[in-house]
Amino acid sequence: MKEWMLANMKTAKFWQKKEGKVQLILILFFAVNIFASSQLFAQAGYKEYKKAQEFVSTGDLEKALQSLNGAIKKNPSYAEAYNFRGIVKKSLGRTQESIADFSQALKYSPNSTTIYNNRGISLYLVGRYQEALEDFNESLAIDNLNAEIWANRARTLTALGLTKDAIDSYNNAIGKEAYDPELYKLRGDLYAKLGFYGDALADFEKALELRDSYALCYLSRADVYRRLGLYAEAIEDVNVAIKLIPSNPEGYYYRGLILISRGGYPQAIRNFDYALSQDPNYHLAYHARGVAHDSLAQYQMSISDYTKAIELRANAWESYFNRGLAYIHLNELVKAKKDIKTALDLNPTSVEAREVLGKIQ
Repeated sequence: MKEWMLANMKTAKFWQKKEGKVQLILILFFAVNIFASSQLFAQAGYKEYKKAQEFVSTGDLEKALQSLNGAIKKNPSYAEAYNFRGIVKKSLGRTQESIADFSQALKYSPNSTTIYNNRGISLYLVGRYQEALEDFNESLAIDNLNAEIWANRARTLTALGLTKDAIDSYNNAIGKEAYDPELYKLRGDLYAKLGFYGDALADFEKALELRDSYALCYLSRADVYRRLGLYAEAIEDVNVAIKLIPSNPEGYYYRGLILISRGGYPQAIRNFDYALSQDPNYHLAYHARGVAHDSLAQYQMSISDYTKAIELRANAWESYFNRGLAYIHLNELVKAKKDIKTALDLNPTSVEAREVLGKIQ
């Protein structure tokens, strides 16, 4: 998280990192002033639009969608209704369809920073990163003071591998909103990904100074401590995060990773077991539990875990690679060769996969 885009809304962020997992946030009253209030009330379809807001506030998104369809039928040029319908469709998981609604909204309101931002988020979610970046750039060309859009742009640049530009975007976001702990946490995560652990720790410290109950930030800092070999500090941070949100599977996942680093494989497996009991689709936990089973020479069990990880995430090259190694230990070389080759196809830059494949050819 799964990490994550921020929507520019007055009453709620469309989606945000809740303490424990990324969630879609239902919008209670999504109202952006594309039109002045007097114009909005005068529009045909406004009653249906207002009714849709009421349905969203009670969590009935399907009825909200029906109301917005009615609003658009009465007023085919109702930009705000298209925008709202795009939001509802995105909340229902119909992200691809939401893009068409945002595009239609922009046809009638071409200077809306909010609609560009919303379409950019949807484009990001379906993996169309370059187009998402263009929308965030358009949005910022209209309003370059919006920290959330700068953060969305940074996330997209990261996905495109443009990490230096992503850091610059996070810097801009923080320059606009210096007291938002999420921005420091997001920039810290990117620093950690780049191996700039000192900068990452500084950002996590700032985020926790601003919000000392920020469980996800404790987990991010714990992972950096783990990478630095500071296991006592890492465990302490993970335990704080778990205490803050006991049902959060990520806390147990990260504690399992630390225990693997310390050689505590049975204890790590118990932590991954608990994480998976909370989230049966947590592919990273299956992979990590497979690593722990490998370390105990429990290869059939590790193969089962890697297989489940692959089912949940088909492009998980590390799981293919590790499963191939497990097959080698069991002398099942035909299966091993197939998995290592798949891993190399998914990640052609893996020197290790290439070397292993050469040895079993």
